[in-house]
Amino acid sequence: MTRTEAKTAGIKRYHGAVCAKHPLLKGLRYVSNCRCSGCANDSSKLWGKTNPEKRRAINEVWRAANPARVKANEANWRYRRLYGISKEQKETLVQQQSGRCACCGETLITACVDHCHVGGDVRGVLCRHCNSMLGYAQDNPLRLARGMDYLRKHSAVFKS
Repeated sequence: MTRTEAKTAGIKRYHGAVCAKHPLLKGLRYVSNCRCSGCANDSSKLWGKTNPEKRRAINEVWRAANPARVKANEANWRYRRLYGISKEQKETLVQQQSGRCACCGETLITACVDHCHVGGDVRGVLCRHCNSMLGYAQDNPLRLARGMDYLRKHSAVFKS
């Protein structure tokens, strides 16, 4: 496809021919600077593997120059790795819960993402205490019910 054909077809940005190596990777990849973005990624990964010291030095310089972005990226990476959601999605959950714990209803000071340890599904956002309680109970409703029965039975002990 030529630039004129691209304009006629309504393509606003045209960077050349379709890459022969990556023709249908998430749609058409147009060549820019003699490489498509897939080829550029492959080349960058190869360079990083063959030049680990240089890659590390470049990364250290970037991290020192961009501490706020590093912190945001690390937090986002952590939520994606542990729970499969972004930090923005966690903040949306907090807003949907009006800034309150999904378990006890108290105002969230430290928002902990609650997830199923078997299926990995995110259930909501809890305060630190409720998250610890469910964790120590190993997400076992029977254990929690027995704990409630215990507290009801021995409530006189805690009265002054």
